[in-house]
Amino acid sequence: MRPILVMCWPTSFFDRLRCAQERVISTGTSLDTGRLRSLLSERLGIVAPAIHAHVLGEHGESALIGWSSATVSGMPLDTFLGFTVFRRSTQAR
Repeated sequence: MRPILVMCWPTSFFDRLRCAQERVISTGTSLDTGRLRSLLSERLGIVAPAIHAHVLGEHGESALIGWSSATVSGMPLDTFLGFTVFRRSTQAR
């Protein structure tokens, strides 16, 4: 059983919460999101807090990265990458 499920499953049994198991929400992909931002930070040479990219879905094989909503300092990731490639090519001349 995945660690996050082990932590969420018992909450459905707390009488005070009166919460059905299907209504318990976990943060299964928040660690994956942190790892993604850290990796992008290293690869792009930008501090991680300036990167907004999220891993969506359920933790594991069904998770996916929301590339179309990823930004670097408010700039869409694909625009940032194009700008970076252009800047590097003009510096090489």
